Amino acid sequence: MKKVALILFLNLFSFKLIYSQVSNVDFIVEGCNIIVTYDLSLNANIELLVALNGDGEFSGPLKEVSGDVGKNVTDGKNKQIKWNVLKEYPQGLNSKSVQFMVRPYSMDVKYIVNDIPFVMKYVKGGSFKMGYCKYSDEKCGKGSDVIKNVYLDDYYISVYEVTQELYESVMGENPSAFKGNKKPVERVSWEDCQLFIDKLNEYTTDQRGSGIFSLPTEAQWEYAAKGGIYSHGYIFSGSNNIDGYVWCSTMRSYSGKTYDVGMVHNNELGIFDMSGNVSEWCLSSPT
Repeated sequence: MKKVALILFLNLFSFKLIYSQVSNVDFIVEGCNIIVTYDLSLNANIELLVALNGDGEFSGPLKEVSGDVGKNVTDGKNKQIKWNVLKEYPQGLNSKSVQFMVRPYSMDVKYIVNDIPFVMKYVKGGSFKMGYCKYSDEKCGKGSDVIKNVYLDDYYISVYEVTQELYESVMGENPSAFKGNKKPVERVSWEDCQLFIDKLNEYTTDQRGSGIFSLPTEAQWEYAAKGGIYSHGYIFSGSNNIDGYVWCSTMRSYSGKTYDVGMVHNNELGIFDMSGNVSEWCLSSPT
């Protein structure tokens, strides 16, 4: 029996981001540097902005910074950013008051449904070659039906396949053959996925907006699997090697069953199980 699971897609333009991940922002002066501290509840890309003279008009992001700033800052308390003031402002700060904003950008979004958390990964849009050709680009040809250039806007996609515990918390049932809370839900039809998403959207209305989830399009799925703008052109999602990245019959530990999500390495975007474990539905209605 074919094992089909679902992976969620979240449209960037369907809701407004809320910077709720950052709290307890403070700073101290150490010589020519200012140390900004903050707490971060979810992994995010972080930038630092400053407002002078108490006018509340923030400018930036600041460039002469180091520490817990930039891409892929991990969550935790007492994160620190060092700002070299004189490198940024050689003339010094002529201001009676200074305010700082620690701002996530292009960030992941966390949801909790019936005490079950799941995270949506931000995917920066761009152009890519969609499809597969076993020959070189020259042999495939620019007009090939197999390979086509596709542009995508920014979007979000779930870090993991939808787990059985999330599916059951929403639907009240678990149709999977291989049971396990952290295993991907399987034996679900495309229509089952639509019902699940409709109910999920009802649960998440008060958290981030209404009607924001759907299945990914084929292009969105493939772009994410290939690593988006960070793609290294690997054969599999995240590597040219099977071991540690792909669940398949050539692996010594493969048993022909499903596995807990996230047990193999993630790809360039930080997304798991895009090669193997189970098949995944896309938005196009099956024929």
